[in-house]
Amino acid sequence: MSRFSLIYESFRLAANPTFEHVLIQEIRYQDKPLDLSWLIEAVYIETLDLSGPKLILKLNDREAIFRDDLGIKPFETLMVTLADPYRRDELDTIEHFVILTMPMDAESVLTLNCLSEVIFQLKMPATQARFFVGEAPESVVKSLVNHTAINTSAFPAIEDYHLLPGMRPSRLLKQIARENAAVIYYQRQQFMFKPISTLLEKTAHLSYHYNDTRQQNQMVSFKKANADPLIQSFTQRQFIGWHLTQGSLNANNTNATASSSAPRELVGFKSPITLANLNTLLTPTLEFTCLGNGALQAGIILQLVFNRNHTELPIDESLPDKVIIQSVAHRYSAQKYQCRVKTCLPLNNEQYH
Repeated sequence: MSRFSLIYESFRLAANPTFEHVLIQEIRYQDKPLDLSWLIEAVYIETLDLSGPKLILKLNDREAIFRDDLGIKPFETLMVTLADPYRRDELDTIEHFVILTMPMDAESVLTLNCLSEVIFQLKMPATQARFFVGEAPESVVKSLVNHTAINTSAFPAIEDYHLLPGMRPSRLLKQIARENAAVIYYQRQQFMFKPISTLLEKTAHLSYHYNDTRQQNQMVSFKKANADPLIQSFTQRQFIGWHLTQGSLNANNTNATASSSAPRELVGFKSPITLANLNTLLTPTLEFTCLGNGALQAGIILQLVFNRNHTELPIDESLPDKVIIQSVAHRYSAQKYQCRVKTCLPLNNEQYH
């Protein structure tokens, strides 16, 4: 088949699909659909922060159709339709991704490393200063995300915020999240801004079981994080602020001369509420793999059951039974759809004191 015939056939098949695919339904570049028969592997990653969503596409480009004929290059945008019609139909969204890098290996496999266009725009340096004095955090976040749909809770207006020229809006959003003990993330065409303390208050969205083939949702394998000592050494702090009339303060609104086993760290805050929020964070618990499920997404609650071959102790209670999804990688390869899920739990450093 000639080179022209290959290109024509690619566009013909892309424009007239005869079946639904797994995970990646359609990819459009400059409003032209790409032939998914060239797709080797796709990984769609959703995260509980502003590092995602990400998309990794591996394409067979032995004939250089994508690089030369279509002219795909970094910082161009792809429109991707994601869905899972064959299984549970819980994933159905259209997202735009910016190509960051596109390395090529010796086997002519072209890898497109992409980031959500919404997040990419938030990582572009600001060209002018913006000041938010006395505004509620949710109002500041709504202003920074350029009126994209957002699901937010109400937060007290305690700190003032500013975005200076050359500063990335994503950095300010990360600062707002930390000072309010919250998470800010984007997935499936919507931003989320929620307090960490309320994440586990919701009812578990799904249940997953290990070593029980009778259940619909099963963990194929799992691995515990075992990162508690490392996290403790890096995060166990007594944050100290300064008030013009009261002097140094800690999170308990008391004089900072009070004894504490945690190392002291001076920060530029005068509110005990903010000082307490700095000690609230999420810590990894475990990760597991399972069959593909579009309902799995960052921020939802999972009920986990770890079964053991033991009559008297059938459940392993040393592992957490209720967790928050920190990130999930939806992977398609060789007509197989799998998920790799990383989970977390809230950690307040006061438990170490």
